[in-house]
Amino acid sequence: MSFFKNYLYNLNLFESSSDTNDRQDEQQQQQQQRRRFNTTATRVYIVVLTFLLIYLGFFIWSDLEIINVIQHYPNEQQVDDLPNDAVCPCSRISLSYGEFISLEPILHQVCSSHFVSDRWIEAIFSGSNFTYFNLKDFRNFGSAQFQALAGLCNLSYSNLKQSIDSFKQSTFINSKMLPETTFQKEIQSAIDRFQQIVPRAFGTQLELIRQVTTSNRLVSGLQTNYIITYFSTFNQITAATYDNSDKTSCNCLLNDQCASDAVFNSIFGAPTRYHSSSIKPLLGISSGCLPVNSILSSTLACFYDQMCVDNLISFFPTNERFSAMTDDKKSRFGPYATVQSIVDKLMVEDWIIDISYQKYSESCAPLSCTYSHEKRHSVAHVLIQLIGLLSGLILVLRLVIPGIVRFIIDKLNNIQYPKVPFRIRLRQIKANGKKLIIELNTFEHFPCNDRQIRYQRYATRLRIFLIVISITIIAGYNLMIKSVHHRIVTNSTELEYLNLEKTYTTGLNCSCTSISIPYVSFMTIQPHEHQICSSYLITPQWIDYSNSESGIDVYILDYRYQASNQFQTLAMLCEQARTTINDSLNAFLQSQVVNSQIIRREIFQTKMIQLIKSWKAATISQFRQRIELIRITTYANQLMNRMNIYFQSNYSGGKIITEPRLYGDCNCAFNRTCHESMKIHDASAIDYTTVLFTVPNFFVGCYPIEALFLSTLECFYNQSCMKSLHSNFHSSLDESWSFPALNSNLSSSNEIIETMVNQLMVVEWLENVNFSSYYRKCAPRSCIIEYNARYSPMKIINIVIGILGGLSLGLQMLIWLALRIFEKSIEGFSFRASLQSLKELFDFNDEDKLTHRLQIILVIMMLYAFYVHHAFRSELITKEIKKPSRAVYEDLIRQYPDSLHCSCSEITIQYRSFLNVTASFHPICSRDFVSEAWNIVHSNPLVFLLGIKRNYAYAGIAQLQAMMSLCKLSQDTIHDSLDQLLTSYLVNNQLLSSSLLREHIQRIIDDFKIQVPKTVMNMFALIRMTTIANKLMTTYSTNWIFAFPPIRISGYTLHTVPVVESGCNCGLTSKCMMNYFGLQIGCYVIETISQSLLECLYDTHCIDKTNTSRPLNNSADPSRFPINSTFGSLLNELMLEKLSDNHSYDDYFRHCAPSFCVWSHFNQRDLTKGITTLISLYGGVVIIGKLVAIIIVKLLPRQSVQVTPTTN
Repeated sequence: MSFFKNYLYNLNLFESSSDTNDRQDEQQQQQQQRRRFNTTATRVYIVVLTFLLIYLGFFIWSDLEIINVIQHYPNEQQVDDLPNDAVCPCSRISLSYGEFISLEPILHQVCSSHFVSDRWIEAIFSGSNFTYFNLKDFRNFGSAQFQALAGLCNLSYSNLKQSIDSFKQSTFINSKMLPETTFQKEIQSAIDRFQQIVPRAFGTQLELIRQVTTSNRLVSGLQTNYIITYFSTFNQITAATYDNSDKTSCNCLLNDQCASDAVFNSIFGAPTRYHSSSIKPLLGISSGCLPVNSILSSTLACFYDQMCVDNLISFFPTNERFSAMTDDKKSRFGPYATVQSIVDKLMVEDWIIDISYQKYSESCAPLSCTYSHEKRHSVAHVLIQLIGLLSGLILVLRLVIPGIVRFIIDKLNNIQYPKVPFRIRLRQIKANGKKLIIELNTFEHFPCNDRQIRYQRYATRLRIFLIVISITIIAGYNLMIKSVHHRIVTNSTELEYLNLEKTYTTGLNCSCTSISIPYVSFMTIQPHEHQICSSYLITPQWIDYSNSESGIDVYILDYRYQASNQFQTLAMLCEQARTTINDSLNAFLQSQVVNSQIIRREIFQTKMIQLIKSWKAATISQFRQRIELIRITTYANQLMNRMNIYFQSNYSGGKIITEPRLYGDCNCAFNRTCHESMKIHDASAIDYTTVLFTVPNFFVGCYPIEALFLSTLECFYNQSCMKSLHSNFHSSLDESWSFPALNSNLSSSNEIIETMVNQLMVVEWLENVNFSSYYRKCAPRSCIIEYNARYSPMKIINIVIGILGGLSLGLQMLIWLALRIFEKSIEGFSFRASLQSLKELFDFNDEDKLTHRLQIILVIMMLYAFYVHHAFRSELITKEIKKPSRAVYEDLIRQYPDSLHCSCSEITIQYRSFLNVTASFHPICSRDFVSEAWNIVHSNPLVFLLGIKRNYAYAGIAQLQAMMSLCKLSQDTIHDSLDQLLTSYLVNNQLLSSSLLREHIQRIIDDFKIQVPKTVMNMFALIRMTTIANKLMTTYSTNWIFAFPPIRISGYTLHTVPVVESGCNCGLTSKCMMNYFGLQIGCYVIETISQSLLECLYDTHCIDKTNTSRPLNNSADPSRFPINSTFGSLLNELMLEKLSDNHSYDDYFRHCAPSFCVWSHFNQRDLTKGITTLISLYGGVVIIGKLVAIIIVKLLPRQSVQVTPTTN
């Protein structure tokens, strides 16, 4: 220790050559003073250097750095343990929900009970005696009610199954693998939306069907809503009435929800349906206008009670026995829950849900995960940085410290220097500087001659020049290059975030506190309804006023008889449109933005506006399609009301039939839009031929809905017209008449009502998307900014200082060697001399030589270790290119498929701009079979010899009309849906590669082919079920006929009985089929054609016995459907043969117009970085190597000369 103490005490780092050589002209005292000064300067130098190293070391250690980490082939647990900002690109970005989700509904127990079985329905079936019972007698409508209940169960299940299948087949798209918590939240959110939307959509469809059925005044063969009464002049159809619970009367003409308690009534075959005798009430079951309506208002309480079930079945002539259901206390539905409340939940008792994160992880199969994290620099890194700075600090401090120490000593000793004028001082500085430049010699050694001194000064100037040039180049290079930088901003305000967005167009990632945000939190959509929906025309007061004259003897097509129904229908359409909007809007607003990162404002606004547009288009189209499907089904089946038939009686044949009504030359059998203007007729005139007033463009026709859709409300915009109309009303309600005209400034008076309905009765949509609300809900905790930037001035200064020392020492060594070689060559360089020099390298006898050699070895070893560490270390390199061409992009995507990101200049691209999709349909839809249909009739003239069978001919033509109508509906639906698809937008700020775009297009087309037909067919099946369950009569008498009264007394009920053919009863099933003159005739036209094979359309003798019509040709018009397919199988796929898509990636690329592309890659061997690091470390390594070498050399001899004493 004494050695080191003495060494440090006498250490003089500023000792010059003159300090160690006795010059004759220098006094001993001056030498001692110089040594003391140099020793003091050395101590100050060591203290300052030590302090600076400690300070810089602490500063470097405390500075946080963001480390990019890549983990290859991570497993599920590793992904779950990764931080939230980890990016794990999936090997498949498009996954179907079915790959990792299992959904299974458990239906209400009634759907698996005996009470929806054919055995139960047949047991309570009353044969042909329905209308002979009292109106409220369960035997009149019971089997129809449970047919409806069975249909609701079946349709609920099929609807659920199709919806679940669609949901499973729909795609879950995410480019990166989600952590388990985020994944579970997102999938559960999707399932919750599914569970809300599907039952609500089913309920809305059912309600619309019920309302339109009521508005069209369709007659049930059970005569529960309209009672047909025999009169010798003409038969009448009058609305049935029921007693409400409050003893008031309810008329089915005005209210389809009329309901009374169902009973068993002992009377049978009474003159009217209202005659009653001994009554036995039935627990929970309601009677009402239509079986579907009454079963919905009923409860199933009786069927949980065995005694009640046994008592009910005892009223029927059957030996069948049935067990009651079990009252499960855990059920979400109690025994007294109405069927309506059960249907509102789609009959679902519970759900079995399984979400497998493991399967998702396996399907996603990320190849790697990359994430960044903050970390303090390691001790090794700090040491390396200090080593790099050491030589530079030493160089600077050796120049600065002596001057500072001299200045301080002079101040302490009050040494006063004579004042020199500034001009003279400037001249002195100039002279001293010139002298310094001329005489500066960093290679001086003694002894040396004048020639050596001259060359040493040249070498010094060369060294300084090379240092300046090198530092300039290195500083300039570091000023020009860019590297990836990271910055973290915590708890930023919205304004701060928006400023960051403007500054950093890419590389800004802000993690949301709430990753799942419902639309309702930041979005408002307010429809502005047509004025009609808030006008007096749909109020109960106006409807009562319009109906105030219906009690007098008025013509059936008179305004006073028809108008109230039309205004009630108008009110219904307003309400249904409002309900559709509210249900759809609620479901839409409950949808959620699920994203762990905040979405940029521009992208967010564009995406949300496009979502709103798509939602509006889909909602409007869906409503229009539903109504159109009901209209087609109603007309195709030729369902009967009073406005589309005449009664015809054949007393000799004992039959009463119906014939289609004519409106002018228009026959209701062939045209659903037959109509005429509503008029007010003179009731006192014979046959109502005298017209008192004609309401302009307000029509009555075969079906009230059809006539209303063709009508305008122009009379009700005109006060004069309304007064003329009012003058023909004479009831007590007329005195309070005070209804103003509609405002023509708000809407057009000549706008047809169908146009209003097709716009959901909305004239304007007010919508707002609030980014501020979204930002508050997201509440980002921190933002990580990744950006390319040049080094800061301090960084460049550090680099320059680090390199300066090493460069200076390195150049000094190289130039010194060059000088020695030059001197040797001048002195006479020989081979023997070179061998002697080489030998001296391995001469370790001298301590200084040993130290020097050891220093060289240590320096080489340390530099090699540092080089390997830096040159072969992975480093994430990010590069950028502006406005790349497609050729450049294709080249980049081949090289960097995982990291390449190109930002589109246009983030919303309409599909139509690069995609074209065309639909082709079955050949049946390319022919106008209706115009050829009369060939069928004329080929069988016997049809017209039997007038009673003419309706079967009508039914045959109706089948072709139904096919053509359904073809047109299919085509319109597909074309409208395609138009919605192509006018929607692909919203993406990133350019998709050709393969990803192809995959995306294929996915949306596959979804289209599945979703669109299923949506339509679900609605179609529900319409068919309600039509069958309500036992609606057809004008063709194909399902119900009139029982000719044995005693023809006016005012008696004209009973209806179901058609029975070959033992098949249309009152029990709709699948009955009969062959008549080559035609397949069934209970309903739609049911008939659904079961009919296409073979007939390919057979000349089948479609036309006169051989004048051309059949379909399978070779000329090939189809993917076999000719033995049923028409129903075609309809299930909307007659669609195929969808052909053609997309142009060039057009997509041109519309995207990428503004720049950024890609990253890990650079494994950066030789430049390694060499630069060596230069910066060289100076420090040399110094440290020398110190270590001195210590080792000083210690070794002392250990070798130790003597161990011994005794003799």
